[in-house]
Amino acid sequence: MHYDCTTCGHPMGVSKEHCEVCREVSMDTLDDVLEDLVNHPNHYKSAGEGTIECIDAIQSALTDAEFKGFCKGNVIKYTWRSNRKQDVSTNLEKARWYLSKALETL
Repeated sequence: MHYDCTTCGHPMGVSKEHCEVCREVSMDTLDDVLEDLVNHPNHYKSAGEGTIECIDAIQSALTDAEFKGFCKGNVIKYTWRSNRKQDVSTNLEKARWYLSKALETL
């Protein structure tokens, strides 16, 4: 069985503990780590110089209506799973982020 970090949700493998990043981060900066996970998670960036975030590539490939639907679907997903995966606040922040992206297309 594989687990996610109980703080940030990073895949942990077989450990139920916090990931290395969260173990090393003081509580003062933990909010910054979680903020990055919501707004600009590293696992959604392309590698190398001039990185592109996955959300930007998706938006470029879709029409405004399709992208709005994609964002609405993610709002439902993150709200739906908010009590089941990662912590509630991180999931609800992600839902809010996608709602904001959908509103930007209006």
